[in-house]
Amino acid sequence: MSELTERSEDECSGEGDLSQILGFIEAEPSLSQRIESLEAGESLLHEADSRKRLWLILQGTLRLNKTNAAGERLRLDELGPGEIVGILSYYTREKSFFGVEASTDSRIFSISWDSFDRLHTDHPHLHKLMEKRVRESFTRRYRRLVHLHLEMDRLNEALKHERSELRTTVEELEKTRERLVHREKLAVLGSVLPGIAHELNNPTASISRNADYLESILKATFVDASAGDAIERFWQAGVKAPLVGTTQQREQMSKIAEVDPATPRPLQRRLAVLPPELLENLLKTIKNETTVIRCLHSFEAGRFLHTLRSSAHRIERLVHSLKRYARTHNEAAAEVDLAVGLRDTLLILGSRLREIEVRYEPGRVPSVRANEDELNQIWTNLLTNAADAVGDDGVIEITLSTEARKTLSETKAGVLVEIADNGPGVAEALREKIFEPNYTTKGRGGNFGLGLGLGIARTIIERYGGTIHVEGNHPRGARFVVWLPQAS
Repeated sequence: MSELTERSEDECSGEGDLSQILGFIEAEPSLSQRIESLEAGESLLHEADSRKRLWLILQGTLRLNKTNAAGERLRLDELGPGEIVGILSYYTREKSFFGVEASTDSRIFSISWDSFDRLHTDHPHLHKLMEKRVRESFTRRYRRLVHLHLEMDRLNEALKHERSELRTTVEELEKTRERLVHREKLAVLGSVLPGIAHELNNPTASISRNADYLESILKATFVDASAGDAIERFWQAGVKAPLVGTTQQREQMSKIAEVDPATPRPLQRRLAVLPPELLENLLKTIKNETTVIRCLHSFEAGRFLHTLRSSAHRIERLVHSLKRYARTHNEAAAEVDLAVGLRDTLLILGSRLREIEVRYEPGRVPSVRANEDELNQIWTNLLTNAADAVGDDGVIEITLSTEARKTLSETKAGVLVEIADNGPGVAEALREKIFEPNYTTKGRGGNFGLGLGLGIARTIIERYGGTIHVEGNHPRGARFVVWLPQAS
C-alpha cells in the first residue's frame, strides 16, 4: 500500500474519530470548557516549557519549531486537526523539546496529564478515542522521520557527488593555474636569457684564456728538462683526466697500504685516482717521498686543468643552449662519443658524488648523432636524481653497451646507456608520470625542481630517434635506460 493511500485512510479515520471526540466534549460541560482558541502566530508552547498538558487540535494547524546553534528558528513539522501536541513530554516526563505556535487561527482541546490519566475511569470511551489519536500521531511522525532520513540520505549522496565534482574542478583549476604560472616564468626567463648569456660569456672566456695560460706555466713548473719522461707521463695522464671508479679507487688504496703501510690515508686517497699502470710504477719508488709527491702534483695539476677546461667548455655550450632556447633554434646534430660525455659529466659532478660509490664501465661503443650538450645535460639530470635518491654511501652504476632494436621499417643498431641506483626506486604507478611536463617529486627549498628535467629529456631523446624509460633495479632502486641509434 502506498504512503498516499495510507495517509488518505488515516485522514478518513482521523476525521471520524475527531467528530466523535468533538461531539463527546461538547456534550460534557466539564470538558467543553477546556476548548481554547489561538490566533495565527500565537505561541502555544515554548522550548523547555514545563507545562504538563496535552492538546488535541480541533481546527486549524500548528507548527513545531526548534532553535539551532546559530539562534535560527527551524520549522520541523506542521500538525493539523486530530493531531495531539505534547506527546513526547507526556511520555518522557521532561520539558518540551519543541516550540509550538499557530500557523492559522485554531481551536484546541487542552487536558492536563493527570486528567488524561483519569480518562480511562471517568470517560472510558473518550479515553479510547484519544489513545487511538495518540497512536496514530506517533505512527504518522515515525513515518515522517523515516522519509526525512531517506531524503537526507539522498541529499547526502547528491552533496557527496557535488563535492567530488567540485574537488575535481578545483584540482583542474589548480593545475591550470600552475601551468599558467609556469608559462609566465618561461616567458620571463626567455626575455632575460640573452642578458644572462652575455653576462656569462665574459667570465667563461676569461676562464678559457687563463686555462691556456696556466697550461704553459704548470707544465714548465712540473715538467722540465731535468725531470725526465716520468713526470711527463703523469702530466699527460692528468691532462687526459682518466676516470677511476670508486671500487677501483678502494682497491688501489688497499694495494698502496700493502706496499707501504706508513702512507697516510689522505695521501692514499690522492694516489688511488692514478691510472693503474702509473700507480704500479710509482709504488716502486714509494719510499722516495719527493718523487712521489712531485709525480702526484704533476698528475693533479694536469687533471685540474682538464676539469677547468671542461667546465669552461660546458659553460660555453650552456650559454649557446640558452641563446638557442631564447631563439627557439637548435644547432645541427653531430657525432657524439657517449663515453666521453659521461666521463666529463662525472668529473663535473665530482664533488656531488664524492661520498657515493660510482661504478662506471665505459666500454667501446659507436658514436651517436645528437647535440652533445643536450645529452650531457640529460646525463647530469639523471645522475643528480640518482644521487638525491641514494644519499651518502649509496651506489650508482653506469653501463654502456650496444643493442639493435626493431623499428617500423627496419632494425637499427644503437647504444644503450643504463644509470642504476640502489635508492628507494620509482613506484610502478609513477614510471610514466615522471616524464610528464610540470611533474616533479622534488620539494621546495633545498631541492630545486621545475618539473622540466625528465620531460624535456624524453623529448630530446625521442627527437633523435631514441627512447628512455625507468624500471626497477634488483634488489632495490631505479634503473633509467636510454637507447639512441648509432650514427650512420
